[in-house]
Amino acid sequence: MDDAGVAQEDLRDALQAKEGAKVAAAAVTIESLMAKTEAYWAGKHASDIVTLARESRALATQVAAAAQAGQLDQSDAAFTKMNANCSACHDLHPEKR
Repeated sequence: MDDAGVAQEDLRDALQAKEGAKVAAAAVTIESLMAKTEAYWAGKHASDIVTLARESRALATQVAAAAQAGQLDQSDAAFTKMNANCSACHDLHPEKR
C-alpha cells in the first residue's frame, strides 16, 4: 500500500495546485494499484477488501475522468470519497497495512 499512499499524496498535491493533468495521472496510477489489490485479495477470499478496492478503483476512475474534463471540483469530491473508502478498509483491517 505504500505506492498507493504516495499516489494519493501526489493526487492531493496536484488537486491543491489545480494541475489537472497531474491529478489524472495520479488517479490512473491509483486505479492500477487498486486493480492489483482487488486481484490479490480475491485470491485470499477477502470479499470485504475486494469490494472496497473495487469501489476505490471506480472512484479513482471518476477522479481521472473529471480531471481530464477540467472539472477539478468533481475530481476533488470523488477523491474525498475515495480516501474515505481507503480509510474504511484500513480501519477494518489494520493488520493488512
